[in-house]
Amino acid sequence: MDWLDLNALTLDVELQPRAAIDRSVLENYVQLLVDGVRFPPVVVFREDNVLWLADGFHRWHAHKVIDADTINATIHDGTRRDALLYSLSANAKHGLQRGATDYTRAYEIACRNGLVDPADSEAVAALLQCSGSWAEKLTAEVRRAAKVKRDAEIIQLKSEGKSNREVSRETGWSEGTVRNVSAQKEHSAEITQSTSPLLTDRAKDKLRELESPEAQAWSSVLRALRHINEQMPVDELYELRFVGFDHVVAVELEKSHRWISELHGRFVNERDQRRRA
Repeated sequence: MDWLDLNALTLDVELQPRAAIDRSVLENYVQLLVDGVRFPPVVVFREDNVLWLADGFHRWHAHKVIDADTINATIHDGTRRDALLYSLSANAKHGLQRGATDYTRAYEIACRNGLVDPADSEAVAALLQCSGSWAEKLTAEVRRAAKVKRDAEIIQLKSEGKSNREVSRETGWSEGTVRNVSAQKEHSAEITQSTSPLLTDRAKDKLRELESPEAQAWSSVLRALRHINEQMPVDELYELRFVGFDHVVAVELEKSHRWISELHGRFVNERDQRRRA
């Protein structure tokens, strides 16, 4: 353990797997520090001249509020990846209990950095130190998309007249899986034939389109935009402004501003083009 300059630590937003700093926890920590309570050391990973803060963001912010110069830290030699791996499970057994948004953010960070197979619920549970049920929920969408892709590949090969054994050998899936997918396809075809007046070719095309990776990606965009629109008005937020977050908020705002501006520009341009056409 060592006492480090508070401003010498690098606060990477991805090393904070929580969705946000909890205001009530922060206020409590500040009061405890003022009362003279000594906190457990934060965890830092040292990579050359960079000190990655891997655990203790609430403690760091609390020290920042009281204008402390230093903070007690446990230092490990390791890379940013090592810090990421540590941070994703750091709050499993201590600190504020994690919620749905925390688990989702941690899962997205792990996938974005290639730390886990997005569809492997067991690996996700082990990495995030979460329950199996949470891991199942987090990976459900990816597993569903993978199943759609797998079934489409099997059905395509079967439509080319290949046997179950040939499809199994070509795709790597077991013959039992190939057989089950083929049977489900035949059953669906029977239902489609019996309800053909209700399910047109256009409707079927739309259903297939909604299951595509492209549609799933845009669905995620829509969810993100709706989440932004649910936030409190900026005027109200500014009244509650807390300068301790400036160094983190500014970076994230700049990233999101570029992304939303480009997204908005493309939609406006496409809309105008359609109107002129």
